[in-house]
Amino acid sequence: IKSAGFQHVSIFEPQRAPDGNFPNVPNHFPNPENLDVFNPAIAWIRSTNNAADLILASDPDADRLGVMVRNPAGDFTSLSGNQVGALITDFLFRKRKASGRFSPQDYVVETLVTTPLTRAVAEYHGARCFFELLVGFKYIAETMEEQGTDHFVFGTEESIGFLAGAYCRDKDASVAALYILELAAELKREGKTLLTQLEHLYGICGYHCEGQKSIYCEGPTGKSKIDGLMQTLRDTPPAQFGSIRFCEALDYKTGRCVSIPAGDPLPEITHPRGDLLIYKSDPSQPVRVQIAGRPSGTEPKIKFYLFCQADVVDGDIDAARTAGDAAIKDVQQALSQWAQQQLKE
Repeated sequence: IKSAGFQHVSIFEPQRAPDGNFPNVPNHFPNPENLDVFNPAIAWIRSTNNAADLILASDPDADRLGVMVRNPAGDFTSLSGNQVGALITDFLFRKRKASGRFSPQDYVVETLVTTPLTRAVAEYHGARCFFELLVGFKYIAETMEEQGTDHFVFGTEESIGFLAGAYCRDKDASVAALYILELAAELKREGKTLLTQLEHLYGICGYHCEGQKSIYCEGPTGKSKIDGLMQTLRDTPPAQFGSIRFCEALDYKTGRCVSIPAGDPLPEITHPRGDLLIYKSDPSQPVRVQIAGRPSGTEPKIKFYLFCQADVVDGDIDAARTAGDAAIKDVQQALSQWAQQQLKE
């Protein structure tokens, strides 16, 4: 970061020295997806009156990047992997256009459980986005190989993994850190921040918000319960969660797609194939929700990813935010209640 020209950089000293026990990381778990890891640095900034605008944190092998930005109240707000990915996507396309290097063949890559905002940003810039990918950065790397790297711009996934450039085939916190800092510096010169730039993207692409819900099934019968829940979702796709009605079910394991609630067949999925279910609400509505569900590969749970897009009418982002956030909360609660009821039966 310093060699790139950034002068006001502070390393959080208690975490500078390599130590596999991570003694100065909350719960000794150095994953920046867990926002608790930022607490010691935030406390140090407050105690020293440090003027930092951003806090960046990576995991020990520097492939994931967590970002916190100072907000107007002087506190720090976390940016999700979805938000960071969308911001960098917009930044890179703007830079390519400014330098005359942009081509309509340029493309970004994301997975099926990553925000539609990235895709919307790419489309706004007239570029391509490949998003029909299962969970895992290896699928982003495969797409780079299939499509060629000449026009590859950026790869992003919701779990704070990012890659810009063809020098490797895995997520890299270093290059993401450089780009998010370059963007933040550019914005600061204009009296803006990453937060205001995110609002700008919402004004263009609609308000986007996300949520997650994990349903744990532990113990010796855990796997059978998880399999049972997934099968129930396949056999009887939910017509409604909370106030949101769903109209389409996509099963990436079988390739089967049906309308909801009629169950009429829709064009099948040929690629990719994996244990992933997606439900979509009516695309004609001003607030649209999509749910993706899959069994975890490392924990005894089903992980649900929720995405909401709310139209911005007459520039009123706050109204769209209120509607979108309420829809996500409503669906999360209804989904949890449904799962608990299923597990009791």
